[in-house]
Amino acid sequence: MNPTDRHVRLLQLLQQALEEMAFVLTDERDTPPASFDGWLEATLRFAGPPDGSLLIYAAPDVARELAENLLAVDDVEPQLVDDAAIHDALGELANVAAGVLLDEIFGADGSYALKNVSVCDASLEARARAKSDASWSASLVTDTGGELDIAFVVTP
Repeated sequence: MNPTDRHVRLLQLLQQALEEMAFVLTDERDTPPASFDGWLEATLRFAGPPDGSLLIYAAPDVARELAENLLAVDDVEPQLVDDAAIHDALGELANVAAGVLLDEIFGADGSYALKNVSVCDASLEARARAKSDASWSASLVTDTGGELDIAFVVTP
């Protein structure tokens, strides 16, 4: 598969996972984030061959929307979505995304192992490094204007 077709295929899988798991619709964006304040980073390492990491960077509004949708919380119960729920939702997205992307890239034979997900405050420097080291990356915008980046980094 050529690089353009591969990018499109991986992007479609990621968008489908977001839509089916959290009812979040996205389009690819080609501009840098409007702001990086309050972004979160979810890192999921995997052991292969090869080894690597899947990194997801989410603006605060996207992280909250993921949690609200996963918990089926409406506007009447916003207190149910605390920082722990937001971190859990972003970690779950990392698990689901890693599953579909790793299967597509390396085959569905289960020859890789997922490690624990960590979620922390994101830094602009870490995001830039991940995007430059990435074997594949995408920047997305949700239908509500929220921003999300993903980077798939293979360790040599």
